[in-house]
Amino acid sequence: YWGFVHYARKAESYERITVTHQGVRIEHVPSRGEPSYVDFHSGWQSVVMEEDWAQPTLQLRDRHQHQLIGRYLGPSEKHHAATALRTALKKV
Repeated sequence: YWGFVHYARKAESYERITVTHQGVRIEHVPSRGEPSYVDFHSGWQSVVMEEDWAQPTLQLRDRHQHQLIGRYLGPSEKHHAATALRTALKKV
């Protein structure tokens, strides 16, 4: 099983999160420059939503690292993405 979340505000820039039994890959492709990847090995990932008065932040964390995700999303979209990602992580 794999889960997939993909979102972009600008057609040229996007972020893709792929969830598999091997782990999670976060791919950030900016409109200019090289794409970057962050890999989390399968195990103890958690999705963390930190509420801020201006803009909530969404992160994927494990024991060794954390990665900000959802940079192109508004507050309600971040809540939806957090729910979808938590669901995908539970299924693997």
